[in-house]
Amino acid sequence: ESIEALADRVADVALEQCILMDERLTESTMPRSIKDGEFWPSRLGWWCSGFYPGTCWYTYLLTGDERMKDIATRQTSKLRDLSQVYENHDIGFQTMCSFGMQYKITGDESCLPVLEEAAGILASRFNETVGATSSWNRDTVCLVIIDNMMNLELFTWAAKKFGRQEWMDMAI
Repeated sequence: ESIEALADRVADVALEQCILMDERLTESTMPRSIKDGEFWPSRLGWWCSGFYPGTCWYTYLLTGDERMKDIATRQTSKLRDLSQVYENHDIGFQTMCSFGMQYKITGDESCLPVLEEAAGILASRFNETVGATSSWNRDTVCLVIIDNMMNLELFTWAAKKFGRQEWMDMAI
C-alpha cells in the first residue's frame, strides 16, 4: 500500500470516527472514555474538552469534508464560555485546540475575543515570584504541573496577535 493510499485510509477512518462521536454527544458533553464497552462523556469544563474539537479541525484539514467543518465548528462553539473560567490553568489548551484551530483554519474572527479573553485569564494566574502560571487556585502555594507547558502556545500566539509583550514575557 502506498503512503498516499494509507493516508487516505487513515483520513477516512478519522472522518468516520469523528462523525460517530458527534452523534453521541449532547450540547453539554465532550468525549472522555469508554469503560466496559460503555461511553463515558465529560462535562464541557473537563481539562481535555478542547481535544475533540481540535481533532475535528485536523480531520477537516485532512479530508476537506464540509460535514467535518460543520461538526468542528459546532463542537468548538460549545466551549465559548470556557474563556471566562478561572478555576485552573487548562484554559490554554482548551481554547487553542478549539478556537485557535478554527481561527487558523478558517480565519473566523469571531474566535479572537474568546482567545484574547482566555489569554488574559491565563495571564492573571501568573505568579511573578515563581515565574509560572499557577495550575490551581491555592492561596498559600503556587502549584505548577507540566501541563502548563501546553499553555505556552496561547501566550505566545496571543502576544503576537494582540500586541501584548507581557504575555510573551510570561511564556518565556
